[in-house]
Amino acid sequence: MSNNKQDRLIAKLSRLWKDERDHTSIASTIRALDARYSLNRKIADESGVEEIIKQMFGRLANSFGRLSNIQGKKILDIACGSNTSKAPASLYIDTPFGKVSFGRASKGYTAQFEPWFCRILFELVIKFIEKHSAF
Repeated sequence: MSNNKQDRLIAKLSRLWKDERDHTSIASTIRALDARYSLNRKIADESGVEEIIKQMFGRLANSFGRLSNIQGKKILDIACGSNTSKAPASLYIDTPFGKVSFGRASKGYTAQFEPWFCRILFELVIKFIEKHSAF
């Protein structure tokens, strides 16, 4: 995924929140996901990964209103994903930007089911700790 496509994803996700600080958190989280887990490449290589990311951020927006409201919360994520998941025959995703359905890109491994929600939360918490650390 080009930087232009990444910027469009960040802009779209930013519409979920009104506070500029949340927009900054979204941008740094997406960039960190790319650096750690090759998010851009996975979005470019496989349909559905971007929709999964949108869905996860949408869940956070619906649940917490502001990204900073996540701090100090305990969040249980059961069956959060796997690096060895196989693609289903078809997938239906309800994102805050609309419903999407698509067929299997391959019969093998899929990046769609990697633990994206846990990764997003991890990056948001790391950013909060770094920002408020006295180091």
